[in-house]
Amino acid sequence: MGTSAPLRLKLIAAVFAAAWMCCLCAQVASAASAANEHVTVSCEAPRVYIEVNANHFDVGDTEPYRVVRPPEDAAGGTISFHNYHIKSNRDGGAKEIVVPAGTSVTYTAYKNGATCPSDWTVNGSSRNNTASIVFNRHWWDVPSWFIPSMDTPQPDVYGINAHDVQDARLKDSGEMTVVGVKMVSGGGKFSGKDDPGELTAAETIVVKKGGSVALTATPHPSVSWPTGWPTWDASCGFWCFGNHLLGGTSGCETVYVDTSSPDVIVVTASCGESEKCIKVIAYELELSISKTNLTLKHDGDTEFTVVAEPASVFSTPMIQVKRNDIGATRWPNWMDLKDCRGTINWKARVAGIFKLRAAALVAGEECLSDEKDMTVKFPVYDQIIAVLNVSGRMNSEWQATLDDCTQNPNLRRERGFWISLNTAGDGTYSCGESKFGNWSGPFAGASVELGSRPDSTLSAIAPNATSALYAVSSFHTHTPTVYRSSGRRSGPSQSDNDMDQYDNVAGIVYDYAIYYIPPGHPKDSPAAVYKSRNQRSLSAD
Repeated sequence: MGTSAPLRLKLIAAVFAAAWMCCLCAQVASAASAANEHVTVSCEAPRVYIEVNANHFDVGDTEPYRVVRPPEDAAGGTISFHNYHIKSNRDGGAKEIVVPAGTSVTYTAYKNGATCPSDWTVNGSSRNNTASIVFNRHWWDVPSWFIPSMDTPQPDVYGINAHDVQDARLKDSGEMTVVGVKMVSGGGKFSGKDDPGELTAAETIVVKKGGSVALTATPHPSVSWPTGWPTWDASCGFWCFGNHLLGGTSGCETVYVDTSSPDVIVVTASCGESEKCIKVIAYELELSISKTNLTLKHDGDTEFTVVAEPASVFSTPMIQVKRNDIGATRWPNWMDLKDCRGTINWKARVAGIFKLRAAALVAGEECLSDEKDMTVKFPVYDQIIAVLNVSGRMNSEWQATLDDCTQNPNLRRERGFWISLNTAGDGTYSCGESKFGNWSGPFAGASVELGSRPDSTLSAIAPNATSALYAVSSFHTHTPTVYRSSGRRSGPSQSDNDMDQYDNVAGIVYDYAIYYIPPGHPKDSPAAVYKSRNQRSLSAD
């Protein structure tokens, strides 16, 4: 428009004044300085009142306005008034829209109230000479069949740009944010997969029945979710009843999974046609024991029952055991005892105080039942003396003691042995070699030393051992008074009690069946066994 600065400033001022007055001005374009410069004013609504140089115009109804400079500069130009703009078919025609993935969206260009053939660019892709473009054309939307279609957009931000085919200076732009689900996360697991058949252990949350599971959906791109999204769904196979979700399932970024019953649940978060899924396994693993206070051999049978549901997700459960007594220092770790699904019979082989649990793998993770207590005791006095091979050997040893007592020379001696239990199979008792006390005359007391207790200590046996050999009782005889000038009380002495306590065994003494044995008491008088100590204890090794 020549070089006259006052006119240029006046034109520009007039244009901006007009745009400010209509409050809808989308664009003020000015070409480089040249003769006959053409300036355009574009607004989004027709028939907007604009005043330039005291002339009144209605945008869209007015021919270009010729501007002439003062006489000293004959150069001039024109101002054209247009309302070129684009609209979407969403939210009342908004250009800046946020939609769920897969939403069908149409953008249309208008000029002066009518559709305007335009060239379009969307993130580098173009469609030319068309008034409208459509995204995600649905087959039932017949009118959109005749509108050029853009590629179906993946979740992202798309810049929408259009300009008039006949005048590239008439242009407008908008932005369409397509929102999808980037991932679903919870319980330390993340999933960006949309096919449940592709879910692996990495996308599987394993939780004990009744445990809390919160799942959160993350949008892509990182914007606020469109209203009402995401939505959630849960499926658990053919026989699934209920959706396994607690509370609302629409417009919730986070939901909670109902794990009150064991199940395999696939939870899907959706935003339009975009979805991501994750798997939740709510498991039940329980161990029950029919009897938890046992005695080796005599009362050592019990039943283990393992419940593992859903059965399809479990490896074979293993019952594990750990010492919870003085052997815990030597055996601090859990050890496999018996694999079990359902109910099995089990016999105790190892004495002690134990913890038991069931363990199994679910989706590569170790799952554990609650821990149970079990105590396995040593046999008591009454059980030991009732065993035939033990009682037979004690009778033989008593008879040998009687035979050892002679008048000339006047000598006698005590005899004894250790009694052991081998827990293999049904359990068998054995009696050790005979031990003999020193010969004693008529005026000296008699005694016998059995030596150190043989076989295993409590802590020496692994808690899952299949058998053990324990010394469970001492046995010794007392001597007759038939050739003595003094009597005595029958049964175990305090020294006997103390020694059995020290050796930590039950104690059995063979003696005459009378409270006080007088001097000269007939050798073949009735005799009986006496209890020196009832039972080997679990509180000492």
